[in-house]
Amino acid sequence: MIRFLPQLDTPRGNLVRYDTPVFAGFKASVSWGEDDFWDVAIRHARKLGDFRLAFGAGYYENREESAFTFGWPQGGDNDPTGSRGNTVIRDLKGSASVIHDPTGLFASAAYVHREYAGSDHGVLTFACFSSGDAAGIRASGIACGNRPDFDYFWVSGGIKQQFFAIGRTTLYGEYAHSEDAVGGLNVSVRSAAGGDIDFVTESEMNIWGLGIVQNISAAGMDVFFSYRNFSADVSGLESSGRRVTAPIEVADIFFAGSRIRF
Repeated sequence: MIRFLPQLDTPRGNLVRYDTPVFAGFKASVSWGEDDFWDVAIRHARKLGDFRLAFGAGYYENREESAFTFGWPQGGDNDPTGSRGNTVIRDLKGSASVIHDPTGLFASAAYVHREYAGSDHGVLTFACFSSGDAAGIRASGIACGNRPDFDYFWVSGGIKQQFFAIGRTTLYGEYAHSEDAVGGLNVSVRSAAGGDIDFVTESEMNIWGLGIVQNISAAGMDVFFSYRNFSADVSGLESSGRRVTAPIEVADIFFAGSRIRF
């Protein structure tokens, strides 16, 4: 399932960053590093009566001269390990949250839009590769090109209140949707006839979940439990040109643990 959520946050690395002073609740930042990625962002937070609001938006561009897999499976004729020094990845991101202090009701949302350009194998579709299967895909009428745009959005809502003397309790639900994370790739899917799809034409994943976080104020600790349901569908072409649909088995994941903030 991790291939349907390819690197949603900014990569870690060596960089320089400048943050502006806060003006009327607004703060901007810009960073550059790792030869060569850069980003710009703006954030804002304010209180309106009983409501507290916060949002942020940013643009990120990566032209680092290395091969980025971003969901490509490793090994075989579909492993984009070689680099031509021409990777271009552009992200537009944003998020917003609001909470009503008297009731503790809150809502949050986030969105990521990614575009691929350049000639590294990591940002190209399988139709650009040199294998026999890739040649069959081209013979089926699929031209070599960059991977399709990737889109992801997430929403969450819940309530945060002190139901118990030990500390505040947070109850929440969430939903997320991933679109075209593996579009244009050559992937192995057991539910597909023959065990693989040589060229993915459509892919999506849906996530929904529930959770609870209990704060223990005397210990500075949060105890949490959450559940997430993952479902995905992939369709595409075999090298012969035959269309294949491959629903992926639903996954259920439970998380439990604690956190102490210093």
